[in-house]
Amino acid sequence: MQWRGWRAGFLSPHREFDEWDRWDIETPTLVIVDYVSARAKYLGKAIACLAERSPLFDVPVRFLLLERAAEESDQWFKDFLGAGRTAIGASQYRAPHSLRNLDDDALWSSITHVVRTRGANEALEAVELDRAAVMNRIDLSGQEHRRPLFAAFAAEAIAEGGPDRIRNWDSTELVRSILERELDSWGRGGITEDHINLFILATITGRLQRSKAYQLADETTEVDLPVKRKFNESWYQTLSGFAGPDSHGLLQPMQPDILGECLVLERLGGRLFRGTNRDVVREDTRRLVELAGAVAPKETSSFITRCAQDFPLHHELAALTSRPDNGSDYWVLSVVELAGFAHKDAFELVSGLVDRLAVDAKTPRLRRALGLALYGRGIRLAARGDPQGAIEDYARALSIEGVPSALRIDIQIDRGLRHHDLGRYDRAIADFGAAIDNPDVSSQRRTLGKVHRGISFGFAGNHEEAMRDFTDVIDSPGTGTVEMAKAHMGRAASHLHIGAPQKAMEDFAAAIDVSDTASAERAEAHQKRGLAYRLGGQHREAVRDITIALDAAALREADVIIAHLERGKSNAELGADGEAIRDFTLVLELPKVSVDQRIDALSNRLASYQSCGDNENVIADATMLLEMGETPNELRTLALGARGSAHGRLGRHERAMEDFTSIIGDSLTSTIDRVRAMFTRAIAYSNLGQHENAIADLSAVIASRDIAPNRRIDALGMRGEGQRRLGMNELAIADFTTVIDMHEASVEQATTAHGSRGTLYGKLGQHGKAIDDFTAIINMPMGTIEQKVKARVARAVDHLALGEHQHAIDDCTTAINTPDAQGTQVAEAHNNRAVAFMQLNDHQKVIEDCTTVIGMPDSSVDQRVKALINRGVTYGLVRDYGKALGDFTTVLELPDIDGGLKAMARINRANAFQELGDPSSAAKEFAIVAESPDTPPDLRQIALRAIEGLG
Repeated sequence: MQWRGWRAGFLSPHREFDEWDRWDIETPTLVIVDYVSARAKYLGKAIACLAERSPLFDVPVRFLLLERAAEESDQWFKDFLGAGRTAIGASQYRAPHSLRNLDDDALWSSITHVVRTRGANEALEAVELDRAAVMNRIDLSGQEHRRPLFAAFAAEAIAEGGPDRIRNWDSTELVRSILERELDSWGRGGITEDHINLFILATITGRLQRSKAYQLADETTEVDLPVKRKFNESWYQTLSGFAGPDSHGLLQPMQPDILGECLVLERLGGRLFRGTNRDVVREDTRRLVELAGAVAPKETSSFITRCAQDFPLHHELAALTSRPDNGSDYWVLSVVELAGFAHKDAFELVSGLVDRLAVDAKTPRLRRALGLALYGRGIRLAARGDPQGAIEDYARALSIEGVPSALRIDIQIDRGLRHHDLGRYDRAIADFGAAIDNPDVSSQRRTLGKVHRGISFGFAGNHEEAMRDFTDVIDSPGTGTVEMAKAHMGRAASHLHIGAPQKAMEDFAAAIDVSDTASAERAEAHQKRGLAYRLGGQHREAVRDITIALDAAALREADVIIAHLERGKSNAELGADGEAIRDFTLVLELPKVSVDQRIDALSNRLASYQSCGDNENVIADATMLLEMGETPNELRTLALGARGSAHGRLGRHERAMEDFTSIIGDSLTSTIDRVRAMFTRAIAYSNLGQHENAIADLSAVIASRDIAPNRRIDALGMRGEGQRRLGMNELAIADFTTVIDMHEASVEQATTAHGSRGTLYGKLGQHGKAIDDFTAIINMPMGTIEQKVKARVARAVDHLALGEHQHAIDDCTTAINTPDAQGTQVAEAHNNRAVAFMQLNDHQKVIEDCTTVIGMPDSSVDQRVKALINRGVTYGLVRDYGKALGDFTTVLELPDIDGGLKAMARINRANAFQELGDPSSAAKEFAIVAESPDTPPDLRQIALRAIEGLG
């Protein structure tokens, strides 16, 4: 294929090209290789050869290698690197890339397309409601590996036989349905069992030469195969129709390979045959497996491994992997491969095979194979979350005499990793050291060992040795980019631990620079540097780096969780609470979050909700924390306090009290947390009017030795206010005085205390003392404009009480003329000044001040009512009774007016009616006042006397 100047195509799976050292390349070339594990060593040698020749090339050459998995621990990957590890590593163009799995919606789109193309819409609609369950059953690889091939098979089955055909199927049933259709076509074509046997043999071996097939047919008597003169070309082309035409003298296997795997497994169980005996088919298939193993042991073992991967729960898998009587090499190879590659659901079966191999391992060759098998099983055990089991298998493998040095090195490195996982850093360091010091260790494995030993040194707190290992790796000229990045990151971590943040940042930057743009190492470096920035208080830089790491979509899931947690915390520090909440929410939605991480995300999201004032979500998160049995007691206290405060802000004071009472009653609660809870519970008591309970809590807070001075001052002020409400005036004045006399009191606290005491002095008739308190507020150098204006308005009232009209007028005028004074305070100043003018009989100024208040948009209803009544009274004094009636009537038409104000307005309107010569209307007004249950007693007496006077 030609595309944009490049030549691209698949490397033939059926013929090995052996002239890589003489290949003349004139055009940019892309070679695509599928099923790499089946010829890993061959490809490794080919690419190593080309890598050595690359300086001679004038155009680029790329190899795209396709395989189900590419882990450093996979045996095929090690075979691929082989002796050319350095050359191959240096020529690597991109790090291994794992394709994202298709989600159910994408797979369902594929199924929908196929079924509708076949015109089976009704069958599609019938199964659509069960689609998620169907996908789970037909593809046992799990949610993380949805395979399009199974979706295509499902679509064919739905189109062919309707939804009932697959509702209760699994992957075996699905593939079997495809094979049954093929078998029907083979029967109609008259194909004989000997040709099917040959087809199965080619499928197991993967690449069977025709000449070899004819030789086997002539030599084998245990199973029927077509000899050369009876071979039917047409029949074989029908059998291998999926694989395309024959080439290079090879008999094609059944493809896709999953069909061939299922065919062999089913026939081992005596199924999928025509015109012969079930037991014969079963026995023939068993012999074909053994024959394939004798002809092509490695290819046969790879076939068996794929069967275990694709059909891990198939009931004939045990028969396929059973040990032949002659202990053939293919079985030994299969055990070794299966130990490293088997699907997790086939692990118990494979583990039993390894144990059987251990029984047979009497010769040096079998003992070496056992070492490989134990190594592979150890890797699987570690992946299953059993590092101790892995260590035990590694120890058995290392104890085997004659284990190759390269394998010994690999085992020691892997065992070191498992010891590290278990926190046994000294043992991990010893294993890595043994691998490093092995005289046969390759430079790449020595580098890998030093990287991991450095990490273990760091975890053990020996940062000097850690940095020595990391520096050796960094300074080594042959270090690959992956190990170089890890070494820089490891050294950066050690720099942070010893207090050298600048050097740490330099190493993080170096790790980022050396890593491939899309690599996991680069993403991890950005994430770790972001964490370092956060710990150093550089939150914008932290958010930037962690965002780069997350956007790369290359982090491990465990690191994704940490990244969102750390970015969320930095966003919260920056005040970006919405972004922080999104990060913490993402953490909570990820499937593999630990309990500690869940608690961390919930508590931090709760704090962000508090910052946003989102009380309902504060309550929800606090409740989740409280319902988790693993939440530490200090966080439970925090959650109860946060929830109680949120309930209080929403007016749910009884619920708030319940939460604070829970804190106070918990024997594990610290004294300081108990005191804080008493303080906040006192607020809830006050809001519910339970001032005695509030005073009791506040008294306990004031008496505590563990309370901060500013909180004690707040408690004194609050207690004084509660005592004032209960008429305990002397005690209230004493608390306010204590606050005023405390040098620790803030301006706000002192101002509040002076204001509260001054107001109380005024109500007690001690106007001189009240004036002194308000004067103290006015003269306070750090007081706010609002506090000073409010004090002047309040002081004017006390001046009026003492008959000091001009002082009252001066205070009100100053308040009115103060820039930035609040509208409600200005309105109150106008009303108070109007009272002063009224007492001085300056009627015009009374009317002016009252009219100003009535026209102010931000004056309160009470202030407007007061102004209307005072203006109406003044209109009466100047004998303008019509306007007076208008003001009193306006008051009475206002909704939700206090009964005393209404009574006052009616009495004054009655007086106006009398002055206008309308005693009847006046009598009606007095009667309403006298009969209303909302009328205060003193005003009711005025109305009754007026009624008597009217006779």
